[in-house]
Amino acid sequence: MLPYLPAVLRRLLAVGALLVALSTLVGAEHPGTGEVRGRVFNVSSGRNLNNARVSVKGTSIEAFTDESGEYRLQVPPGEVELVAQYTGLGTQTVRVTVASAATARHDFELDTRTAVTKQGDVAVLDAFSVEERRLSAQAVALNEQRYAPNIKNVVTADEFGDIGEGNIAEFVKFIPGVSADYSANEGIGISIRGLPGASTLVTVDGADVASAAMAPDGNPTRAVGLEALRLNNISRVEVTKVPTPDLPANAMGGSVNVISRNAFERRKPQLTARVFTTFNSRSFGTTELDQRTGSRPELSARPLQPGLRFAYELPVNKSFAFTVSGGSAVRNYQYRGASTRWNESTYVLSGAEISAQEQLYRATDIAVGGQWRIGEGQGLRASVLYVDNVSYISRNRLNFEFGGGATGGANLVQGAAAASGLAEMGNPATAQSNSRTVQENLGYYLERGLWKLEADGSVSQSRTARRDVDQGFFNRVDLDISNIVLRGEGLYAGLPKSPLPRTMTATDRAGVPIDVFDGGLYSLSRVVSRPSDSSERKIGFKAKLSREFGHGLRLMTGVQYSSQERDYREQFKRWDFRPGTTPEVRQARNYNVLQPAYSATAQNYFPGHQVQWVSLAKIYDIYREHPDYFVLNEANSYSGSVRPSKRLQEAISAGFLRADWRALENRLWLVGGVRFEHTLDQGEGPLDDIGATFVRDASGNFVRSPTGALTLVPGTALERTKLRYVYRGAHARKTYQDYYPSLNSTFNITDNFLVRAAYARTLGRPDLREIIPGLTIADPSVPIDRRIITVVNSGLKPWTADGVDLSLESYHPKWGIGTIGVFEKQIKNFFGGVRVPATPDRLDLYQIPEAVPGEFSTYDIVTKENVGDARIRGVELSYKQSLFFLGRWGESLQVFGNMTALKLSGTNAADFSRYSPRIYNWGISFARPKYSARMNWHQRPGRRQDPAGDDPTAPANWSNSRTVVSAEVEYRITRRLSLYGTANNLTDTPEIGYRYGSRTPDYARTTGLNVYGTDFTLGVRGTF
Repeated sequence: MLPYLPAVLRRLLAVGALLVALSTLVGAEHPGTGEVRGRVFNVSSGRNLNNARVSVKGTSIEAFTDESGEYRLQVPPGEVELVAQYTGLGTQTVRVTVASAATARHDFELDTRTAVTKQGDVAVLDAFSVEERRLSAQAVALNEQRYAPNIKNVVTADEFGDIGEGNIAEFVKFIPGVSADYSANEGIGISIRGLPGASTLVTVDGADVASAAMAPDGNPTRAVGLEALRLNNISRVEVTKVPTPDLPANAMGGSVNVISRNAFERRKPQLTARVFTTFNSRSFGTTELDQRTGSRPELSARPLQPGLRFAYELPVNKSFAFTVSGGSAVRNYQYRGASTRWNESTYVLSGAEISAQEQLYRATDIAVGGQWRIGEGQGLRASVLYVDNVSYISRNRLNFEFGGGATGGANLVQGAAAASGLAEMGNPATAQSNSRTVQENLGYYLERGLWKLEADGSVSQSRTARRDVDQGFFNRVDLDISNIVLRGEGLYAGLPKSPLPRTMTATDRAGVPIDVFDGGLYSLSRVVSRPSDSSERKIGFKAKLSREFGHGLRLMTGVQYSSQERDYREQFKRWDFRPGTTPEVRQARNYNVLQPAYSATAQNYFPGHQVQWVSLAKIYDIYREHPDYFVLNEANSYSGSVRPSKRLQEAISAGFLRADWRALENRLWLVGGVRFEHTLDQGEGPLDDIGATFVRDASGNFVRSPTGALTLVPGTALERTKLRYVYRGAHARKTYQDYYPSLNSTFNITDNFLVRAAYARTLGRPDLREIIPGLTIADPSVPIDRRIITVVNSGLKPWTADGVDLSLESYHPKWGIGTIGVFEKQIKNFFGGVRVPATPDRLDLYQIPEAVPGEFSTYDIVTKENVGDARIRGVELSYKQSLFFLGRWGESLQVFGNMTALKLSGTNAADFSRYSPRIYNWGISFARPKYSARMNWHQRPGRRQDPAGDDPTAPANWSNSRTVVSAEVEYRITRRLSLYGTANNLTDTPEIGYRYGSRTPDYARTTGLNVYGTDFTLGVRGTF
């Protein structure tokens, strides 16, 4: 896809370049000035400080250090008093004499404040101490946040220690307004301020990150999977709540930018290494530390798994520095899950399912980055990130359907005597998943006097391949015992917090007992293979030119181009096992496919009954030995491969104008401007037209029999299926564009107290499943009310939001760090489902061709269109305080807490799903030079999992209120070595699902329970 710059964008850039050029008429440097240069250094941590403020006392002259700690000031000749400030560190003042047209140099060395005592004393800490590392990390985060041009939150990788072992979700979730989405204990996505995760922009050093992750419903998504963002190479993470004009506008809730390590931040080389072991509290078998037998050989693993992480930072000289970091870790999980289904008319249990889940997860990453100063005022930066994740996944499933006519209530369920019950055993979604992400960034900057040019380019590629049969197992097997009478007793008396019956019994129609826990009695019906490939490639380029001139004004203009190509393919195959034979012939006990060793240690759900599971690998061995037992369903396999296959190309061209103005002795800072974005989407998806399987005459009309029935095209079922399903036969090409103004203002009431106010218009592009083409046309022979054309509306306009923010921020070193913020977002162009007549105009709009005019005159179109609006209002509170007033030990204690409260309103407020109206975080930490301890709590109240719909009394799906506790301890053995341990989900808090409406009794509300255990890490850290 080639870059495309619309005419309006070219005009916008021309205006920007003209404005910057005109500034040269009024912004010439004043003759007779001198210059002061130097660095600002943190003595305690051994790091040069980025974004430290250096000012001339009594004037509005100030500068901020760059990533290597360098600053440069134009000052009047003579003696000047310089002040260096860095939030969380001491302030230093010095007098420097500068000659006219000459350069003086002075380096500042600041210290970490362990605490401000009643006497205001400051203590300098050992650079290798536990306490120093945390306080220096905290100072970096606070300083970046304080001196930002907009409302943002910043956290550093060292501030929250090793919680999560590399997953940024484990500390970003403690930021106000941020909610992490999880798969078991692993953070997989981020949403901000109640908006969907697909609308959260995630970047690395400002560059887009490719992610081949799939949404829970199996569709491609814009949401970035966090598995590619490991902590090894991360310096800090910025969560922007309100963008400036030079930032992308597609951040309706906010954006997350990961900042990589920079070796210029250090004066001396440093190697940090961690050797550790990981384990989950539910990964131990009956033999404790010995290898546990898994359902497949690769899942047979010891509970304790090794890991390594390292980071090396080397400033070679003043012109060149590089970093190398990497790591590898393995986690072995054993999950426990149960789900139940209720008849929503009789409130009798209609189905119950258990799942014994296993996963072995291996993550490996390496990152290399370099910074090169080519000469005075110019340099290059480059980085490469490689992440490889391998997951071995298995989910053994046992499902019971009680059948029509079942009776019961709060304590039991009894199947009808007609024996319509069903027991199913299987292993859906089993696979080996290999995910690989490569991120390459290249940047250049040039400073000449008052001018600054920055240019950046990036290429990011991600691929996820899921495999099954070529690894020696099927993706899915289905076995069942049909025509049985099931009885479940002791609802809520077995598995805690679940209505799963404590006992389950079964008989056939004659009353003969059947052991539904014996996998050998189940009859194999079908097997499935679903290897798939999901890939994404993103290419980006941006350039911006700025110039500073008198009176505190700076102008900036720039362009940005990004392209995205997303592709998903699946090779679906289904085989029927020995079709035409009796269930007794197909029983698993006839084929030696049970796995007693695994079954003996698998999760037990029913007291006194150990499930005897079947083996997918052994069933695949039968396939290799007796391929004639397995009959390929060619038609089903073909359609199963066509339906999920999708591709999208997207190109975004943008240009912006930005103006910065500082006034009132730099106490007031205004940042405003406008951004223009143009989007081009081209996509391909499946075409499902059953009408193509019927005979037409020369005019295109259907040929009918004397009875009026349609005539099928001659051929096999596979041949007709190929006519009906066209591989990527639906196409669409759409464009849209708009302007996005913004204004951010910051006013420093005092040195430690400021107020911010902001406005921004942003957009939320439709998720990929909303715009990748797909077309399904119903059978023309069905009744008129069922003649439907289901089409993906690739022309959906993005959500747009006008948002205002107000924030009060305190950075007082003694009385705590706190913020109070309120915001409102007015969102337009919501997506809503519609069913409308298939008029010629709409057929043309959705690019639906007719073989003959009027062919679809009796059809309706079902799709999504832009309808309605919604409003989000929110409050964000945060506070962090050292307890120095409690005496010596209180100086080492720090507490924090924050809260986010959201309120939805508007005509489409009910369309929000997975929306959390409240998020609470709090914690306490204790840090001394030789040891530290920390505990954090993250609480998210129950939230609705699906849109509300039109009927407020109708049942809806909900999740439980969940409080997750994490903990970390560290003990310093020597100056360079320490022991540490972490625990995530310390209290093993379960996930519970509910489904209920206003008439649902309490006992019939619980539908799901998943217990994931506690993830532990124990290790040794060294700093050299």
